[in-house]
Amino acid sequence: MTISSGPPTSSSLPASLSSSLPNGIQTLAQYQAAQSATQVSTSSAQTAMGENDFLTLFTTQLKNQDPSQPEDNSTFVSQLAQFSQLTATTNMESSMNSLVSSLQNNQMSSGTSLIGRQVLVPGGSAALVSGQPVNTTVNLPNGAQTITMTVTDSSGNIVNTQTFGSQLAGNMTATWNGLSSSGTQEPDGMYNISFTAVDSKGNSTNPSLSTFATVLSVSNPNAGSATAASAGSGWMLNLPGGQTMSLANVTAVQ
Repeated sequence: MTISSGPPTSSSLPASLSSSLPNGIQTLAQYQAAQSATQVSTSSAQTAMGENDFLTLFTTQLKNQDPSQPEDNSTFVSQLAQFSQLTATTNMESSMNSLVSSLQNNQMSSGTSLIGRQVLVPGGSAALVSGQPVNTTVNLPNGAQTITMTVTDSSGNIVNTQTFGSQLAGNMTATWNGLSSSGTQEPDGMYNISFTAVDSKGNSTNPSLSTFATVLSVSNPNAGSATAASAGSGWMLNLPGGQTMSLANVTAVQ
């Protein structure tokens, strides 16, 4: 007869008994395997060292140093300096994320406040809405003896021309009233406005211009981006005719 001093292991149980254990009852081998898996999972979840972990290790190091050969003070100072730098960097990152989030909210508020208002958009693409006049700004760095405004529809047909007299150097404001050259109201839609100027030497030029357009809505294609800076810099103004313009490029509002 053999007497065992410990509990039977799963390997000592008959196969028929091991396979017919009641629900909720584990063999020793099954229990040990489950405990091992739990420890591995817990260890994996705690891979990042926090402030409390560092302080625990640091104080443990102090308690267990050899009194006859204590650690060099400079080593402790270096460790503390490294931890302080890490903590400062972490706090700075948190502060920067908060700042970026605040700036994003401010940009969104600024964008939504422009809905329904007109902003100056580079170029001559203009939307005629409800027959309302279209305002433009023309850049004349050298002035002009005469300047002619030409309005064309989406098919390229000329619908209106208007000639202005001598202009001083600077920005000139010109308005298209939405009418054709014959005085009839043009239908709502997208039009193109261009200017031809004759300078003091009789040379013909095509000055650059900007057109006021109504803001329909605001959007941010980069919303949800992993990069906070990208998300904050992506606010766009949606304009008639499918046009868009960055909120950062707005130079004038009326």
